[in-house]
Amino acid sequence: MKSSLTLEQRVLMLARAADLDLVEGARLFSKAEKPAARALAQLLRDFNYLASVEFDAACAGKSEAFRHAYARRMSSAKAKARQLQEFHAAVENIRDSDRVLALLPSSAEATVRSIRHVLSLVAGQGGTPQRT
Repeated sequence: MKSSLTLEQRVLMLARAADLDLVEGARLFSKAEKPAARALAQLLRDFNYLASVEFDAACAGKSEAFRHAYARRMSSAKAKARQLQEFHAAVENIRDSDRVLALLPSSAEATVRSIRHVLSLVAGQGGTPQRT
C-alpha cells in the first residue's frame, strides 16, 4: 500500500487514537509491512520507561533507595506523558536513530533490528517512503 505517511507514522496514528488493535485488520498496511507494524504496535503497547536501558543506566551503581525514589519520580503522570511523547518521537525515527533502543529494555534490540530490516525491504519495494 502506498501512503504519504511512513509505516511508523501510521502505527503511531493508531496508538494515539488508542486503536493499536486495528493493526491486524487495518488496510493501512501491506502484507509486507504487517510484521513490522505488528512488532511496532507491541513495543508501543509494552512501553515502560522503568524497564528501559536508560532508566537502568541512570540507576547503575546507585543504592536501592535511590532506584526506588527515582522510579517514583519517573512514575508521575507528568513524567509518564513526557516519556511516552519521547518514545513516540523515537519510534517515528526508528530507521535513522538508536534513541528508541535507550527507551526499551535491552531484550528489545533484536525486535528493533527486525523492524528495521522489514522497513528497509518495504522501502526498497516502494511500499513506504524512505526517511531522509
